[in-house]
Amino acid sequence: MMNFANKIVATKAAKETPIIIMDGVSFIHTTHNDITLVATSKGNINAALIVQFLYDFIVVCKAYFGNEEFNESSIRKNFALIYELLDEVMDHGYP
Repeated sequence: MMNFANKIVATKAAKETPIIIMDGVSFIHTTHNDITLVATSKGNINAALIVQFLYDFIVVCKAYFGNEEFNESSIRKNFALIYELLDEVMDHGYP
């Protein structure tokens, strides 16, 4: 995971590419307000489903936060809520 973080920070091209494969692991990510959401997989997955899930998760979080934006301060303030939302929207790794 640290190599992925270094690659995202180091290169602009990595930010523009939503899927990066390193060491047999697919890192599927999106960035919103300087927050990067990442999903990882070692298997053959439906990448479009995962990308759509990440975007939809941002929308769900915004709806639960009220008038707040999806940014670092709202994530810190609503950490327990985000944890519960992930538990509800993901079943054993499946959206």
